[in-house]
Amino acid sequence: MEVRFKICLLFVCTFQMAAAQNFRSVTVQPSSAIWQLGSSETLRIGFDDLNDEQITLRYRLQHCNPDFTPSGLREQETVAGINEVNILDNELSFNTRTNYVHYSFSFPPAEARPRVSGNFLIQIYDVDYPSKYLLEIPVRVYEDLTRFEASVGAPRRVEYSKTKQELQVTAQVNQSLPITNTANVLLLVRQNQNVRTARQIPLTSSNGNYLEFRYEDALIFDGLNEYRNFDIRPLTYTAYGVFSNELRGDTRHITLYTDKSFLGFEYASTDDINGQYVIKAAGQSNSDSEADYVMVHFTLESAFIPNADVYVMGDFTQWQSSPEYKMTYDAGRGEYLLDLPLKQGFYDYTYDVVRNGGSTSQDDFIFFGNTFYETENTYFLYLYYRPPGGVAHRLIGYRQISSRK
Repeated sequence: MEVRFKICLLFVCTFQMAAAQNFRSVTVQPSSAIWQLGSSETLRIGFDDLNDEQITLRYRLQHCNPDFTPSGLREQETVAGINEVNILDNELSFNTRTNYVHYSFSFPPAEARPRVSGNFLIQIYDVDYPSKYLLEIPVRVYEDLTRFEASVGAPRRVEYSKTKQELQVTAQVNQSLPITNTANVLLLVRQNQNVRTARQIPLTSSNGNYLEFRYEDALIFDGLNEYRNFDIRPLTYTAYGVFSNELRGDTRHITLYTDKSFLGFEYASTDDINGQYVIKAAGQSNSDSEADYVMVHFTLESAFIPNADVYVMGDFTQWQSSPEYKMTYDAGRGEYLLDLPLKQGFYDYTYDVVRNGGSTSQDDFIFFGNTFYETENTYFLYLYYRPPGGVAHRLIGYRQISSRK
């Protein structure tokens, strides 16, 4: 399926995304992208189309398994109403050097509300080409049926005590949903919004609806480091993380300070937003349509790393190892380089060394970032259950916990 910008979950919350040359700055608020079934609250979703041509967009909801592959449920079982919703809110950029159209909508819409919990893909398409999805945005719908007892602390194993964090997790499921088949229980845990850290936690024991997850290795995460960040909300001066800010022709170029490896350094507490980004133009009242796009230049000082690729990663890249975010190596300068067009705002980012090992690859966020047990991280817990005879998992519990109380 050819798309301009596609997000799909292939395995335990590890996303793959096609190169996106037109659709950018996808935001979901709240950023957790989760909605309680039956709630009156909504998520607000927005994105830009740099084609600078208003088109009529619609979206439909696709119910999915925990890995975001299509579930076995029929559309009539998962969505109440007409599952084709027009995106009516759109506005042309105003007083910007880069022209774009900003689209926004609320989830769930009144026309098509989820009947069941679980994972959903919001599949956006041009009304003239309904079978070609331009953008797929993952969201989760949960039922508040689980009380978690969960905490994060330093690992009990001495060799990990300075570099990793260990979770303790138990879950008490409401008696209205008897857990009669523990083989169909699935707990996913993710560190911050980084889908590449997500993993399935084995169930170690149960007593009726009381579930214990105490599999030590699966519950130990690298603490990693606080995120690097930069501020491009103002364009009239150089803000935090910016080395130079200049206008070349009709494009503004933002060069960040050269980054270096944090290996060998002690932990230093710095402010970050756990890998997220915020769209905002200083001095403007409506950043959705008045924030401009600039060319941001990333520079990473390093010797060449054989059999590996280096990527800039954060929420703004959807944590993808796609060609758009892959850095190129300049042997003469001894640096990895990447240029990215980004919308004005505040951005967290990190570097991922993706080691190529035959048919598989392995992420390494420690190579340039280091790892510390003191790092502030938020962990997202998702408890899924497929009742006996059911064909799809319900999302029956959700919680966030922090490594700092």
